[in-house]
Amino acid sequence: MRDALSFNAVWLAETLRIKELRDGALEDTTQVARALGRGGSFAQRLVARAQGLAERENIQTTFVHWRALGKLAFAVMAIAAILTGAGLAAGALGDGTRPVNLMLAIALLLGLHTLTFIFWLIGTTASSSHASGLGTVWLWMTARMARTPQSTAAGQALVATLQRSQGLKPMLGMLTHAVWSVAFVAALLTLLALLSARQYVFQWETTLLAPDTFATITRLLGGLPSLIGFPVPADTVVSQSMAGALPANIGAGPIWSQWLLGVIVAYGFVPRFLALLACVITWQRRMQHLTLDTTLPGFIELKPRLMPGSLNTGIDAPAPDLFSHPREAGPSRPMTPGGHNALVALELPNDITWPPSGLETLGTDLGRVDTREQRHTLLSVLESKQYDHLIAACDGRLTPDRGTLLYFQALAQTCKQFHVLILLPDTMPENNRTTLWQANLERAGFDGARVYTGPANLKAQTGITLSTPHGNH
Repeated sequence: MRDALSFNAVWLAETLRIKELRDGALEDTTQVARALGRGGSFAQRLVARAQGLAERENIQTTFVHWRALGKLAFAVMAIAAILTGAGLAAGALGDGTRPVNLMLAIALLLGLHTLTFIFWLIGTTASSSHASGLGTVWLWMTARMARTPQSTAAGQALVATLQRSQGLKPMLGMLTHAVWSVAFVAALLTLLALLSARQYVFQWETTLLAPDTFATITRLLGGLPSLIGFPVPADTVVSQSMAGALPANIGAGPIWSQWLLGVIVAYGFVPRFLALLACVITWQRRMQHLTLDTTLPGFIELKPRLMPGSLNTGIDAPAPDLFSHPREAGPSRPMTPGGHNALVALELPNDITWPPSGLETLGTDLGRVDTREQRHTLLSVLESKQYDHLIAACDGRLTPDRGTLLYFQALAQTCKQFHVLILLPDTMPENNRTTLWQANLERAGFDGARVYTGPANLKAQTGITLSTPHGNH
């Protein structure tokens, strides 16, 4: 079952994915530990990790900035729509010194709208995810204003998230129809203001069409507006509006004014407003089932760390109990030199010799593991090898953290018996943190009998014979 997530959560996780693919992976030990502590599905843990990194890297401010730029871009487009709508209305009516050509006025006010609306309908029903219209203009304007790398990543993540959820078309459609609705409101208000302040004479003009054709056009265009209360001029009024009959047409100005307003409302504003509502409803429905595509590059690599098989992280448990007990694969052979064993050093500094003298013959040396990528690679290697014994060494001078303990639990799933070797440099034979390591490892579910404070302690507890006995390191 797919886990529905909030749009902002998915957008944030996608932004972090794009940023890390472009700039390299971020250090996230603490964030991964917190995500594991919260539990949930892989997608929910990805979101928890992204939220933690966003707080640390101050990426939240990028989202605030991007939204502000988006609002600014829409405001600019809305102002342009107001000026355009008012300008078209004023141009359609003129200054009152000449009769208003009804056909040209309708073409001026509804022509471009009709063409773009038809194109939008075709694009909406098409299978292609390509979107066009004023929504694309808004997206381009916002991207142009957001020039920082993090803002660019946020914009790319927005588009990618919407495309995968099939939400790009309805969102850009909302913006497109909202701008057109604003333009028609401005045009209607301008028409009302001019018609209230001036006397206009309306007429039909033609060279090719028969005069009675305009009576049919008037009835057809006036049919839909009449359903919401706008009048339809009678045929006699239409005939009086023809060129040459203007003196008789002066008194018909009010009915033609209402008819023209009704045509603009019914065929201009109402379709745009209904399309806006349809886009809003479609957007909301698709966002209810929004989730992450966890198979994408940048996400799938995190699965071994965020979904280790050994973890059972109940979200209602207190923090110390979030560690589950590592699964033991059953009894295994005693650890002997040359057996099917492996050794690995986890973030071990150079002042600690690796491997310690005498341990090189105990099994396969997998080397030092320092980066996140190396951790992922190690887990993959261990899963395929299934060693009898795995000895993981750590720096005893460091304070044990949840991320390291959780990684140890993941390592414990790859072998029959897991051992932890706490090492110190020759110049520091004692350190009180070794006790802390032992306590935390036992609390995390590891058998204290397989936690060693140096090679000599390993030899004493296991009874193995090392090739070159050496003191504690």
